[in-house]
Amino acid sequence: MKKTLNYLLLCCLSMFTLSLSAQIFNPEGVNMPGAWTENAGCAWSNPPCVADFASATQAGGNVALQTGRDQCGGYNVYQTIFEVSPAGPIVAGTYEWLFTSGPNGGEYNNKWAEMPDAVNTVQSVIFQGGPNNTLTLTDGWYTIALADIGYVNSVAVAMYTSAAPISITNVSDDGTYMAGVAE
Repeated sequence: MKKTLNYLLLCCLSMFTLSLSAQIFNPEGVNMPGAWTENAGCAWSNPPCVADFASATQAGGNVALQTGRDQCGGYNVYQTIFEVSPAGPIVAGTYEWLFTSGPNGGEYNNKWAEMPDAVNTVQSVIFQGGPNNTLTLTDGWYTIALADIGYVNSVAVAMYTSAAPISITNVSDDGTYMAGVAE
């Protein structure tokens, strides 16, 4: 009985704690300033001068909130997609960068850092963390997403594809196939 009560208490505390975490203030959104915009002549500007790293809501950029609660561990995500090519503005190389959020004039008020240099793996990011994120880019396409669980430690992912990602805009079922039946 005591074990069951402890478990229920732990569950209730966990749910209460999760309910306390608010989302990132959407009008500020998320920016991704860093050294990777140096080819465009504006390394570490915030909001970034390259739209692929600027908040869609605050700076009219491409880092936009993707909703659906099934995106990244059950949370909405801030996401951007960009190309790395010799023509730029983003060229191959290893770069330091951050996820940031804050009001105009205070865009660095909140930051998520310490993301290891790895692609196609969900990584932890530390709210108000120490060392900047690092990512080695090669020619191709990248999708970077940050789980929106508020101003706390979170998770993020940098995904690589050799070609532009595609969108599935319509799915239909003609009813001729039955689940679990081999053809």
